[in-house]
Amino acid sequence: MLAKDPTLISLAGVVRDFEPHLDLLECFAPDTSTCPVTHACALKSVLGKARKAFFDVLLDYSLAEVLGKPEALLKALKR
Repeated sequence: MLAKDPTLISLAGVVRDFEPHLDLLECFAPDTSTCPVTHACALKSVLGKARKAFFDVLLDYSLAEVLGKPEALLKALKR
């Protein structure tokens, strides 16, 4: 049972709740990173922008929009 209407739940929120960090590289967690090239590497910046773009797209969709046909989903899950 959902706490609120699925039209009010963004996919970005769902992903953030289940995957709170999405640290794509060790250096995304600076407190624990041991990467020796962190200060000279540009990959973190590129992947950081990609992660932001990912969440920006998810913000455009609600849970209701991707549920499709709830009856068909329930039937498929009961197999």
